[in-house]
Amino acid sequence: GPSGAATHLLQLCVDRGVSIASAVASLEAHLLDAATWNSAVAGRHSSFYVATFGGMKSSSQPLVLLASEIRKSHARSEQRMRVLRPHNGSAAPMWLPDLLRNYRQVSEAEARPIWEAWYRDLEYTNYHNRSVGARKSNVCLVVGAVLPIWKHLCQVRDGLVVRGGGDVPAVLSSARPLSKRKLMRVVRANLDNGQKVIGIQVEHRHLALLEQICTSRVIGAPVLQPLPTQCMSEMLNNMISTPAGRE
Repeated sequence: GPSGAATHLLQLCVDRGVSIASAVASLEAHLLDAATWNSAVAGRHSSFYVATFGGMKSSSQPLVLLASEIRKSHARSEQRMRVLRPHNGSAAPMWLPDLLRNYRQVSEAEARPIWEAWYRDLEYTNYHNRSVGARKSNVCLVVGAVLPIWKHLCQVRDGLVVRGGGDVPAVLSSARPLSKRKLMRVVRANLDNGQKVIGIQVEHRHLALLEQICTSRVIGAPVLQPLPTQCMSEMLNNMISTPAGRE
């Protein structure tokens, strides 16, 4: 564009998982902290657990989790537990009665091989029709000079159809009603290398269309320049959805 700023495509590999070493370190830190809670039973239920519901009781690889007491709920006798799973370091909390009814407490030694197996098996694979999701996912962002192609991002988001071929410029049209148009998703992320990025999320199935738009001589938008894939975790906590605004 006139400013000389570049527009980039950034592929993010998001890993939500928790290794067994990180889980053990988390439990040890929690138990040290719980010892200062001025309660004789603090930390008593903080431990590794394996599932016993359904066929899990006889399974050689039952679901496994690490549960730790939440200090504020412990003080109010609400018995709510923070949960870590091999594939998800930000799993939904669980009430202690539900935990004890569906899981049994186990030692680190018993949990370790099961945890490592799930951590490995769920790298990119969902379990049982997505009831347990994969720990890794790929996200594509448009970063840098976004404003020059903002209109075209909105068009792609709204399900455009490309017509033409060869040297014929792309013709864009949309039959999607305004009331059914999606929100533009802005992603803020802290990468594992310490870098902070912010960009617009683009679905992978729309990349070819977006690249065709941006290389059109008629539109004259900046060419999208791919960047090396970056790794990060906990991106979901940094996602916000914003209206696309006027187009």
